[in-house]
Amino acid sequence: MTNLITNSVAGIGEQKIDDEQKGKLELISCLSENCQWVVIQVADNGPGIPVEDRDRVFEPYFTTKKKGTGLGLAIVKKIIEDHGGSIRIRDSSWGGAMVEILLPVCCSQDSIQSNDGNGAEVA
Repeated sequence: MTNLITNSVAGIGEQKIDDEQKGKLELISCLSENCQWVVIQVADNGPGIPVEDRDRVFEPYFTTKKKGTGLGLAIVKKIIEDHGGSIRIRDSSWGGAMVEILLPVCCSQDSIQSNDGNGAEVA
């Protein structure tokens, strides 16, 4: 989440915003209609991400920033996918970018381990 928020704030900073239009950043979390997914959205009113770059921003070492390494969103995507989720970029309702994350509400029983806090399994 830190990376997504940092990217949004940087994008808002790139946008020339006058006194009448302030920078906007919105975080939303909710359940999907079928209650199987947690939906997390990070939206801003910065310059947005061009459609042709939306898949590439998740590739390691791809960056549009002068001082960026191009690793942040690649790591974010890997973590989300390792947890059975997905991530995508769309336009926000303000014309900036919106990153949408879907994470499963529940894992399979095989991947859930109960323990007593010391690593010992609890029946």
